[in-house]
Order: sequence, then structure tokens, then C-alpha cells
Amino acid sequence: MPLSSGGYQQAAGGPGGLVGHWESVRGLVDGAKSPEIPSLEESHHLLDQFLYYLGVSQHFFDPRSFSDSMVLFFQSPETREQQKRTTWFTEYLLVMAMAKLMDVDQAASQPPGSDLFAEALGRIPPLQNLGEEGVIAVEILTLVATYLQWCDRKHDAYLYVCSLLRRVHSIY
Repeated sequence: MPLSSGGYQQAAGGPGGLVGHWESVRGLVDGAKSPEIPSLEESHHLLDQFLYYLGVSQHFFDPRSFSDSMVLFFQSPETREQQKRTTWFTEYLLVMAMAKLMDVDQAASQPPGSDLFAEALGRIPPLQNLGEEGVIAVEILTLVATYLQWCDRKHDAYLYVCSLLRRVHSIY
């Protein structure tokens, strides 16, 4: 099967069939509008969705600490602005984006939560600075890779997993 700069291509319908390829993450982030931040009630619902589907079998973050930070985020305009300046807010955006993927009823032109995902990607510090963030950096890279995998952006997910492995290796 041919490879191109667009990533892996898979023949559909057997030999001579249509050739499709995995889309790049660029399609998720280029031209993304500013996300609408879910309300506290919706954030709790989305967090519950995330934990129900993924929290039992996988550990992406500490749910109690995440929930406490989320309540703090909605406590007042001042705490909201403080939380927005933290790495936790990037993680919050990714968790909400993942949960929106799970909570979708109908197909759309873009994957659910892509606006939140795009905002989170824009907030991730450069890889050389991620080491200063500690364990939350690993959590964020894991969430990014999982979201991309679920959106069939496997090539880009692989790149984030490689970054994650480098990060985990540097911790230990």
C-alpha cells in the first residue's frame, strides 16, 4: 500500500478500490472557533460520562483532585481566571472534549469536542517545557493521544504517544 506525506493510506473495497487516508490533526484545529466552556452542571455530567466509560478500566488522572479543581473553576470569576492560567485547565478541556465524543447522539462534520480539543492543544507548553509540569504532563499527553485515536487521527496519536513515552522515561 502506498504511503504519502498525509500518513498511512488504506485501500477500501479491496485491490483497485478507493484509497482513503487518516486525516491529520490539522483538520481538527485549523479554523476552530473559540470553545464554549460547559457549565458546572454539564461539566459534572461530562466528567461522569468520562469516568463511567474510561475511569473504571484506565487511570487518566485523580478524579477527586480533578473534581475539586473543577468546582474551584466555577466558584467565582477570579478563581476561573486563576484556573485558566494553570495546566489543569488544559486537562479540563481535554476531559470535556473526550466526554463529548462519548456523549454524542448524531454525527457532525467535526468530531464532538473538537473546539475544546483545539483550545487545549494551543495551551500545551512546548515539549521541552512539559517536564516542569510533572505528572499532569503525562496525563495531558495521554488524553491528547486517546482523543486523536478515537477521531481516527492515528498517525498524530502515535506522535503524541512517542512524546508521552519520552516524558515517562525522563521521569523514571
